[in-house]
Amino acid sequence: MKNLFFLGGLFISLFITSCEPVEDLENDINNELENTPITGVVEYTLVEEDYTDILELNFPNFSNSDQARELVPTLLTEMYPFWGKGSQALVTFDLYAPQLSVEGDPTEYTLMDEDYDPYSNYGNFDNYTDIKDFLSNKYPNAAEGELVILTFEFYSGSTETLTEGFVFNGTNWAQTTMVTDAQYEEMGHGQYYNFNSEDQAETKLEILLNNTVSYDVIEEGTVKRMLYKFYSGSVNYQVANFVYSNDMWMLLTNVATETLQFGHDGETWVPDNTIKYELTADDFNLIANALADTYPGPTSSAGNYGNFDRREGNSNFWSDDMILEAMNVLLDSKNPEAENGQKYELTYAIYNGTSGTETIFVIKQDGVWEINPDA
Repeated sequence: MKNLFFLGGLFISLFITSCEPVEDLENDINNELENTPITGVVEYTLVEEDYTDILELNFPNFSNSDQARELVPTLLTEMYPFWGKGSQALVTFDLYAPQLSVEGDPTEYTLMDEDYDPYSNYGNFDNYTDIKDFLSNKYPNAAEGELVILTFEFYSGSTETLTEGFVFNGTNWAQTTMVTDAQYEEMGHGQYYNFNSEDQAETKLEILLNNTVSYDVIEEGTVKRMLYKFYSGSVNYQVANFVYSNDMWMLLTNVATETLQFGHDGETWVPDNTIKYELTADDFNLIANALADTYPGPTSSAGNYGNFDRREGNSNFWSDDMILEAMNVLLDSKNPEAENGQKYELTYAIYNGTSGTETIFVIKQDGVWEINPDA
């Protein structure tokens, strides 16, 4: 019986004394977890619920890029609450980007001889800059979306009478291309020479443009504004805006897509233009060729092995300053048009007795790539 009491007391004593190390270990683990942020990288495209439910916007898009920069961090904090410094998010979102459109009834005007006097002695125009100047003087109080259907004489090798639509975009007059009667007929609307709806017009005009043979070279990003008529109780005018992209015409809507990168600075998400890049064998060869005269031994090693030798005292050793110099060579070659403020996170292979990698964070300041002090 005495032995049982003794063993029981020993067990309790051991239990009590063993609790403190376990608690200390648990506290140490918790402290380490709290002080070691989770680092993540993600690409994300906002969906409608992000705008309306989380960010409480009235429409599923941002009014401008500044609003996106302000509100996207709130969304990222909601989605990734445990992510910390070093995390990156490439976020794609929609922006409200209103295209040229017609508001109200059109004004029709045919130029008289005296209207040409400030621009020509021959009773015609010979460039569109003068036409837009005429419209600015003729309609100084034009409202945004106001349409003027203008009939005028135009000289280009010979004089011809043209009728074209011009829409005021809030700043200046934008030229449009009016759908012709022949085009309405081609699209099956020759009886009334108008469409039945805006949706129908946009669909059929996109097909028309892409089926129209053109021998002119069309530059990527060219915008064409087609002025058409549609019937909705009465005949109305509207503009369908198209952009030439990837060898075809595409409808431009009032919503544009934009992508921004955000990074976590340890406290919150901020817009971040950091580009992550890992050096390739070709990059080491580029650096080796550029700096061969300055560092013959280290560059020969870098070109041969595709890494930087980081063994201090070795004849092929690359110091921190030398590596920064190498990154200037590389980035000036890869991204010569980079603006001041552009950041890079560059990972490169090293040899320090064993193979490994290191990372350097740089930012362009006054045309030179420097160590980024905030990384």
